Amino acid sequence: PANGLEGAFRPTLLNAIGPAAAGAVVAAVSPGAALALAALGAAVAAGALLPARVPEVMPGRVGDMVRGEESAEASGDAVAVGIGAGAGAGIGAEDRVATGAPKPPHPVASVLRDLLEGFRFMVVTPWLWATLGFASLAVLAIMGPFDVLLPFAIKDHAGGGPGDHAFVLGAFGVGGAIAALVVASRPMPRRYLTLMILLWGWGSLPVIILGVTSSIAVMVAAAFAVGAT
Repeated sequence: PANGLEGAFRPTLLNAIGPAAAGAVVAAVSPGAALALAALGAAVAAGALLPARVPEVMPGRVGDMVRGEESAEASGDAVAVGIGAGAGAGIGAEDRVATGAPKPPHPVASVLRDLLEGFRFMVVTPWLWATLGFASLAVLAIMGPFDVLLPFAIKDHAGGGPGDHAFVLGAFGVGGAIAALVVASRPMPRRYLTLMILLWGWGSLPVIILGVTSSIAVMVAAAFAVGAT
């Protein structure tokens, strides 16, 4: 459900409200003003992260976490090592010294170690690297033209302007938001990964319509379908 909620808010803000505001600013002022608005939004987002702090580990659980980490290293269990590494990342140096545990590695070394573990897991997990490869190609072949060529299609084929572009992007975002809420409110299907890839695949077909139609209304419907699937 949390992922579904994020999947609803992100396209609503990224593909609906944001482009609508940018289209209005471009039409009323200039593209430069819209870029300045985007820069301001990025600064506000960065400012919202500044007060964030890593939550402290409860003192009563520090010893248990360290012992669990040592047990995982002794057993060689890959899953337990991953969990122990994540738990160890949240333990301060003072806590580890107090329990007699070794001093934690440098943060950069810890990040590199975690990245290496992640790549190793991906290489030996066929469904993961296959899905990532498919998703990367889909983003290149579908979202690339959608982001870069759609403005030209709207201007050259349909005679539209910035407002129409924002309207089409808004339909894409609204479709994604509605579909995310529907998925989040229902139990996961048994073969969810297969269903997801099928939706990605069939959902790319309306992109063809965006390249051949001269109607803004048809573009809006096609963008809604792509966003939903």
